[in-house]
Amino acid sequence: MSKNEMFSFFGELSIELIIGITAALIVVVAGVVWFIVWRARVKRRIRESGESIEAAQVLLQQLNRRPTAKLARQLLAHIPDTALFTIFICALENKKIADELIRWIDQSGDMFVYRRLALSGKGEEFNGQKACSLFSDHLDRIREMTGDPEWPARYMAVKILLHDNDERSKRAVRDMWNDPHTLIRRTLVEEFTPSEDKSGEKESDDLYTRLIQFITADPVFEVRRAAKKRIVSEFAERYQVDYSDLAPEQILHHIEQFDPESSEDRNSALEFLLEDNLELRFAAARFLDQAGSLETLFAEVDFADQDLLQRNKKKLKNAVEVNCDSFLEKVKETDNPASLLLAAEILTEQGKSAYIPPLAEHVFSRTATGPGENRLFEQTVQSIRERGPESAVRRMAEELRRRSSREEDAALLLENLPAFFPFVTVPVLTALLKDPSFNLRERLHEAFLRLDPSYYLDELFSVLKAGRDAYPHSVRISCLLLLGKLKLSYCMQFLLEQMPILPFEEARDFSVHLKDYDGKLFQKRVLDLMNNDDGKVKAALISAVPATGNKEFLKPIREAVGDADPEVRRAAVWALLEYGDQRSVKGSVDLLRDPVERVRIEAARALGSKGKPSILNNFSEILSDPNEVESVKLAALEGLSASKEKKSVDLLVEQLKDRGEELTEQTIEALSAKSDKDLVKPLVTHLKDAEPELRDKISEAFKRMGEQAETPLLELLREDIASLTPHITYVLEQTGCVEQTIRKLNHRDAEVRREAADILSRIGTTSAFRGIVLAARDPDEDVRVMVTRALERLNTESDSEILEELKNDPDKRIRKYTLWAMERITSKNSE
Repeated sequence: MSKNEMFSFFGELSIELIIGITAALIVVVAGVVWFIVWRARVKRRIRESGESIEAAQVLLQQLNRRPTAKLARQLLAHIPDTALFTIFICALENKKIADELIRWIDQSGDMFVYRRLALSGKGEEFNGQKACSLFSDHLDRIREMTGDPEWPARYMAVKILLHDNDERSKRAVRDMWNDPHTLIRRTLVEEFTPSEDKSGEKESDDLYTRLIQFITADPVFEVRRAAKKRIVSEFAERYQVDYSDLAPEQILHHIEQFDPESSEDRNSALEFLLEDNLELRFAAARFLDQAGSLETLFAEVDFADQDLLQRNKKKLKNAVEVNCDSFLEKVKETDNPASLLLAAEILTEQGKSAYIPPLAEHVFSRTATGPGENRLFEQTVQSIRERGPESAVRRMAEELRRRSSREEDAALLLENLPAFFPFVTVPVLTALLKDPSFNLRERLHEAFLRLDPSYYLDELFSVLKAGRDAYPHSVRISCLLLLGKLKLSYCMQFLLEQMPILPFEEARDFSVHLKDYDGKLFQKRVLDLMNNDDGKVKAALISAVPATGNKEFLKPIREAVGDADPEVRRAAVWALLEYGDQRSVKGSVDLLRDPVERVRIEAARALGSKGKPSILNNFSEILSDPNEVESVKLAALEGLSASKEKKSVDLLVEQLKDRGEELTEQTIEALSAKSDKDLVKPLVTHLKDAEPELRDKISEAFKRMGEQAETPLLELLREDIASLTPHITYVLEQTGCVEQTIRKLNHRDAEVRREAADILSRIGTTSAFRGIVLAARDPDEDVRVMVTRALERLNTESDSEILEELKNDPDKRIRKYTLWAMERITSKNSE
């Protein structure tokens, strides 16, 4: 290389070197400047932090992010009371910071420096074992803090001393189990460790006992929770609780710690759910709800297991009583009818009414049939009636419209239709009122009457004023009856003038709705209308007013017996009978010969049913009159059938005996209504004296009475009227009473068997005694005594024929029991 080239190379090199050195110097200078600025800024922040809490917090956060001994030293120098506890926690993980902290403590000259350190904290969590090691040379100062009045000092002390094996520390810790501060008790519960030496077993037992006490009696939940967690972790095999020894509030502390995964805890909670104590029930219900057990109880029921259904119902109702009803959410999705029934029964009385609409929707939409479906439908309807919100009532009204042709369902819906939300129900009810094919008029009226009339009164007036062409007659009748049942005084005149709408029989029945109308105004209005020329209005009012009991109406009714209008005459005879005006009734007997057939029919029906014997004497002539039309004679039989007079029995039997086959079937049917004791007795007397043909007809009447005749006949039998007894027993055999009574000898109730044996012994026929001997070995002594006495009666010359029949009965059992019973009687007589 030439000299020039060398100078050129070093020249270029010197320039690059100079640039590099310059750049390095700039970086160093910048770093020094940045450091000086940063240091100044830190110092300024530290100075400011003494005056500003926010600034101090920033520095403490910086220390936690990048813990350095220098920053710790500076904080200790300027804001020790603010930074001490943070520096202490950092010191547990950083030896240099620990050295700075110990140096500061040693140089502080403050005999309460450890207390000062503790009070700078707020109960933050720290590693007690590391702290014990850090302050190992000054644990005596730490022990002093166990008696400090400030809880942060005691908290720091116990965290540290738990890891010191010095007996003095252990004693100090033992004295703190009942510390008034929650955090200290919880710390002991979580961190106390029994010794590993010989005393450790006792300390372990003591720890278990203390943990049980904490769960049972500590007033703070977090302490109780920590105790339960410690027991489950270390003493699970020993954990047993006798709840019978605990007060209710102590049991509550255990219930709140129940484990949803523990079958034992769930079973215990189910027992507490049945408690009368509502606090215990509430705690148990909340646990079972969170554990899903209430949903299980709700889902597992079945109609086939009624015991389970009732048990689960009681438990779930108890839960709902303390407002734990979230399991009812399942009504929206379950298809189990037994579960739905449970929900309906519960919601009828309690629980959130918001669950009723989805229940109703689910049940009303079901098409399934099976056990309990009718009960489910009925209970759902009842829950809406009692507590249903508007949407549920609306759904129920829609269901009524849909099921209007299914009378059983419609009747149930009408009966339970709520009185609230009439603006929802009245449109449906009104539609049914105007539907002539809807038959459940009484139920429909009852539903209307539960509502405020202001919601439908205009509709009633509109229908009644529209005339016979606008609505079917049955609809107008229904509206008038409903208006009458409302008993609105301000509708009186309109109501009275509309009464001709009612058929004759219904006008009479309608009278019960006029009872509540009172006063001179009502009397005047009625009398004015009765004196009016319109026959229909007059007849309707005459039929209706007797129920009022107002005798002021009697005079125009007496006069009405001779009225020119047949409808008025036929109404008058009933009215006089309703009033019980016998003097005037006698004057109405002429109506039995009225020229108008329908008047004679009504007179025969009325006088026959309510007339006295002197009036009934006229009926023999009517029934025997060959010129009288059959319809009148049938009306007479109808009236006599309803009569309570003995004379009516005589007349009907006379008809059977003397009229040949004329109206025989209708007469027998009329006699079959005479099942009262006072009427049965004369009928039996006629049977006694009757020729065979007549006896058969009367017997047929008794057969048609069925069970209704048995009670009065048995009462007559007990009167022991010798002349009537064989005829009564004859009828009882004909009606099947004997066979029915024999079947009662197998009844599980001894009292029923005794009564059956007594009845059979009184009947005393061969068939009755065949039943009696079957009871000869009855387990009940009274029954056996009755049998023996009955057979003793047969052991006479007069009844020996029955006894011989029993001894030779085709049924082996009858023969055997008869001989056995007779041996007993013989043995008894020989004693």
